[in-house]
Amino acid sequence: MLPSPDNGRPCRGRVLIVIGDATETVDTLYPHLRLQEAGFEPVVIAPERREYQMVMHEVRDGWSITKEWEGYRLAADLAFAEVDPEAFLGIFFSGGRAPEYIRYDADLVRITRHFFAAGKPIASVCHGVEVPAYADCVRGRRMTTVAKCRFDLEVAGGVYVDAPQVVDGNLVSGRTWHDHGHYIGAWINLLEAEAARQAAAAGSRPAGRPDAAEPNAAGPEKLLSRRSFSASVVAGLAAASAGAASAATAPGPAAPAAAWTPRFVVASCMYGTAPLETVLAELPRLGTQLVDLWPRHHGSQREDAAALGDEAFAALLEKHAARLAMTTRYDLGPARLGEELPFLARHGGTLVVANTGGPAGLPAADLRREIGRFIEGMKPVVEAAEQHGVSIAIEGHSKMLVGSPDSLRIFAELAPLPWLGIALAPAHLPQDPALVAALVRDLGPALAHVYAWQHSAGVFDMQPVPLETQLEQLPGVGPFDFRPLMQALREIGYAGLIEPFMHPTPRGIPIVPETAGVTDRIAAAERHLLGLAES
Repeated sequence: MLPSPDNGRPCRGRVLIVIGDATETVDTLYPHLRLQEAGFEPVVIAPERREYQMVMHEVRDGWSITKEWEGYRLAADLAFAEVDPEAFLGIFFSGGRAPEYIRYDADLVRITRHFFAAGKPIASVCHGVEVPAYADCVRGRRMTTVAKCRFDLEVAGGVYVDAPQVVDGNLVSGRTWHDHGHYIGAWINLLEAEAARQAAAAGSRPAGRPDAAEPNAAGPEKLLSRRSFSASVVAGLAAASAGAASAATAPGPAAPAAAWTPRFVVASCMYGTAPLETVLAELPRLGTQLVDLWPRHHGSQREDAAALGDEAFAALLEKHAARLAMTTRYDLGPARLGEELPFLARHGGTLVVANTGGPAGLPAADLRREIGRFIEGMKPVVEAAEQHGVSIAIEGHSKMLVGSPDSLRIFAELAPLPWLGIALAPAHLPQDPALVAALVRDLGPALAHVYAWQHSAGVFDMQPVPLETQLEQLPGVGPFDFRPLMQALREIGYAGLIEPFMHPTPRGIPIVPETAGVTDRIAAAERHLLGLAES
């Protein structure tokens, strides 16, 4: 086995490299060495613990197919059957002829599905795609691979892109070893972000947190959703590689406070019922690729996507270099959220937001019991969410069971993280910036999403008020001071998305009449929040 050099730095985490006999030499050794250089420990896994013969592939002049030579030998550290994937930060699927044979291994399928479901950093090159394709993990995912494996990707439901680097959420891919210099860096960035996210989450976990299965018993806290985190990071990585990075999409992990940068997603309903393509065309002006699709009666873009069908919707996203980050589905209610999960999984979405319904203002003695019952009733939907690699966030709503600061804290104690968390909506809370900031610190890893939104007259009683008053819901317009909130998010290393938001009256109309004006208002809110974060 190749030694891990002592570079004087602590190990940042362990990362799997999948091989077998006839694994391509350069495909394997380049990431193996790059991981060590970046402070990670590469762990080679194969069907069994032994040495494996690697090969070198090249299409020589006059040949139309690949010619093969023997390369170096490499020992496997672990057999597939010995691997607990929870213990590893990420995985690399190497190329060569090995994937064609090892992909049928049941333990390798188990390992592969874990990384896709958990949203951990994944890289694949050349024939490596054959492993996740067989494991049914590439459906709806954008990838590249060597041209001869395009069929393997597409027959399994993947979307082939002929490019030296393709980043789709937590998934990074290259075509052949010639592309290593293009895509490996993006994967390393994701690994660094995942390592920092885990460190930040571990550092912020409170002692004695009750476990969801036994509300009155102390239990270990679980981490916030890697999938929701990866989606928020990748927009910046992809934009940076294309030379289009901006402050709103700058890549970076949930990290120490000094390195924290907010990441934004655009609520489609801010444009009312404007066509989906109109909304997507505005994203470049906002410096983000990420969109939250809302249905009627707030918007109509989720229905637009359904009417297009999967193939046309994916093509429209690609046309505008956009990514589906999430959907907000109050219309479904918590019990029917399972209907939304396949759509999100097919298109790379990682989060769906709903609310609890139910009575508000319960006495403390009843509140914990009713929230526990709600979470218990959500178990089948949460299990389905985990299977699809999608997290659920419950919005705190002042007129529902989970809405008050106390109810949000109880929910955070009982919720089975990472697949069930909280979407914070300051407009539904007392308009006390210090109280909201303290709540953010208390919620910690349970915080899955943030609506940057404050209360204004008429917002919830649906009474007609002047447009200027309605716009006071936006950050930087109304009186609410978002600085303590942004500081608290920085302190906990918040890794999710922030969604500048307001409700127009009536619902379903754009927040201002012109499309360009809507974009200007969202951009101003983002600039305001960024300024607070930087200060």
